[in-house]
Amino acid sequence: MFHKACFLGILLLLAAPGGAHAAPALQFSASLTGTQTCADFDTAKLKQTVFVSYDGSSFNVYRDSNFSSLYVSLQIFEVYQIGQGSIDTFTVGAFSSSPHAALFEGTVKISNKSFTAVGAFIDYDETNVPECMNYGVLKSLKLTF
Repeated sequence: MFHKACFLGILLLLAAPGGAHAAPALQFSASLTGTQTCADFDTAKLKQTVFVSYDGSSFNVYRDSNFSSLYVSLQIFEVYQIGQGSIDTFTVGAFSSSPHAALFEGTVKISNKSFTAVGAFIDYDETNVPECMNYGVLKSLKLTF
């Protein structure tokens, strides 16, 4: 019962207006590796560096290190704590429908000294011609504070 109450408290904190935005966002680079498949049946390896801003309620993925060219904004819809100690570990699910459909399902590890995220990433960009689907792994570098 205690764990359910703690989880409910986290959800209320994330849902509260400005609650998740009280702390500054973590910004870090990440690698996106996998496969891109397009409507013209062209398949290519996907390997690129992206830049992520994580504020506790969303992962905003950018194409540039200035954090000005938004690739996709993923709103967090699930958080489960799966490990506790000197490093807290959570499974995180995040979804986007704008500017195009995307999904992240992975693990986030947070301590008072570091942050890492790794997980499956898939997005479907119907704005490109031809339409393309990217799927693979999004992995952050270890961010140390």
